[in-house]
Amino acid sequence: MVIFIYVAYYNYFNGPLWPDHYYDAENCRKYWWANLLYINNLLDGTKLCLGWSWYLSNDMQMYVISPLVILPLFYLPVLGFLIIAALVGIHITVTAVEFWDIGVGPTEGGIESMERLYFRPWVRIGPFAIGLALAYILYKTKCKLNIKKPLIILLWLVSLAGLFTIVYVTFTNGKGGNEKWTKDGMAAYYSLSRPLWAITVSWIILACCTGHGGVINSILSWGAWVPLGRLTYGAYLIHIILMTIYTLTRRSLLLYSDYTTVYLFLGHWALSYGASFVLSVAFESPMMALEKIFLPSRKS
Repeated sequence: MVIFIYVAYYNYFNGPLWPDHYYDAENCRKYWWANLLYINNLLDGTKLCLGWSWYLSNDMQMYVISPLVILPLFYLPVLGFLIIAALVGIHITVTAVEFWDIGVGPTEGGIESMERLYFRPWVRIGPFAIGLALAYILYKTKCKLNIKKPLIILLWLVSLAGLFTIVYVTFTNGKGGNEKWTKDGMAAYYSLSRPLWAITVSWIILACCTGHGGVINSILSWGAWVPLGRLTYGAYLIHIILMTIYTLTRRSLLLYSDYTTVYLFLGHWALSYGASFVLSVAFESPMMALEKIFLPSRKS
């Protein structure tokens, strides 16, 4: 449904920046099948339909191969963890090699660097593998871990410090009077940051699931997140369309400031979730109701 909207909507808007020919929509007419098969992240980056949906294909591809990790974990845990280590190793190695070949980050070298450092599943598999390891630990421990308080505090400090470091350390790369990182430093950051991010987030999930989350668990478990969570998928699919309409139909310059950025964020956020609610009520909810009718769940 979103692809249909995406192909048609550019005919109904105009503005100084609005293109006469929208190549992304043309891609949807030619390569829509790649989205349905969840392989659009493997195509040439110039052929993407719903360019931001590459992430959905990554998720589906990793879901499909997950039994290759889950079954060994269940029957032979050592082998399962070796496979996980191998997947993380592939992630780190391929990302480093690709960066060395391209020489720039994913957002700095055009569509080629995005394809090779951002879209492909082999530069995204590391965090997914770490997540499988975490899921196995939670399953085996039944979310019950007895951890001493000093260690809990230490792990929380390390985790939060890691999250903030991964996000803000890039400020030292040629900004604020700092010299640009060396190629080795850039390669290390791009190849290690995603697995390290997954490890730090894994501790937060582990702590919250095992009763060591404290106030953070209370915030993350707040009931108000539930309805928003159900609308997140739709908001993800529709938000770029709304942002594109806003940007390309502007008839005046935009003066960027902190206030403007916050204002635009809140506006885009509210409109995206509002549109997602409409899509959910009009399409998703009826389909779920039909699924329950024709595929009723079996009660034990």
